[in-house]
Amino acid sequence: MMAQPLGIGIIGLGTIGHIHEATVRSFGDSFRLAAVADLDEAVARRLGTEAGVPAYASGGELLNNPAVEAVVIATPAETHGELIEEAATAGKHVFCEKPLEVDVQRIDRALAAVEQAGVLLMVGFNRRFDQNFEDLGEELNAQRVGALISIHIISRDPILRGPPRQIDGMSGLFFETTIHDLDMLRFLTRAEIEWVHVQASAPVHGQAEVDTAVTFVQMTNGVVATIDNSQAAYHYDQRIEAFGTKGALVAANQTVNTVTLSDAEGIHAPRHQYFFPQRYRQSYINELHAFCGFIKAGVEPRPSAVDGRAATAAALACHRSAAEARPVPLTEIG
Repeated sequence: MMAQPLGIGIIGLGTIGHIHEATVRSFGDSFRLAAVADLDEAVARRLGTEAGVPAYASGGELLNNPAVEAVVIATPAETHGELIEEAATAGKHVFCEKPLEVDVQRIDRALAAVEQAGVLLMVGFNRRFDQNFEDLGEELNAQRVGALISIHIISRDPILRGPPRQIDGMSGLFFETTIHDLDMLRFLTRAEIEWVHVQASAPVHGQAEVDTAVTFVQMTNGVVATIDNSQAAYHYDQRIEAFGTKGALVAANQTVNTVTLSDAEGIHAPRHQYFFPQRYRQSYINELHAFCGFIKAGVEPRPSAVDGRAATAAALACHRSAAEARPVPLTEIG
């Protein structure tokens, strides 16, 4: 007999929340949408009516619904810790969008609640589930380029209406963009981050808020890395190069199609995928299926709570490095 689909509640119906909601509603064999919640009650009610599920104005109300077996937390970063604690106390498994939090003490309190409740917690670093980056990682593990020497990650967003928002008084660039790349370094190198050194500026928006940064990273296994982040005006730029003693691996940008035009003026290629909902759509699907699989198997999810804490600690170190113009070892963060 086929197991019943997992009942999932979604808390937070912004862009990421809508992506997860669409995924859950599209794959009824593995999971089903059980409830939705958002501080904008009208948004929640509209989606709830459309999906035929209960809608709430707060995560706490949703967590009281017995049909909800697991929750997707897609609210602003600074609310994650409290919601994880509430979900764990309610006995719900948790999928939390990155960052796990923006404060390691709040993370530790949340993780203690998760452990005490015996529920599972997975962090939404969806790029681990991108086929290109997964394949690159497998090639590295097979030592196809020999011993890994360095990694260069380019992760630039299209220009937005304003600079990255501040989160708890810190630059959102490090917690919404750089944090993905910090996690990717740990994922690809299978090592920890030893220290970071950030050079940051604001050339795109011309304001004090950081919108461009280059981060130098030393890994504990000797690999050196650079992360190049910015809000670029032209497209969504997502590339990785891994350089080793016997060669290099490159994961290139994806375009909207593979059709090129050759004429007297040159060779014309299609545009890159516009932004993360388009570029990483399949990875969001893949990660939720993985979350469901971890729950059904009763095994610790990956990316784990440990991965989420490590990435937040590294992002905090990046903020401190940019603010104080110096290298910051991860031991300073705790």
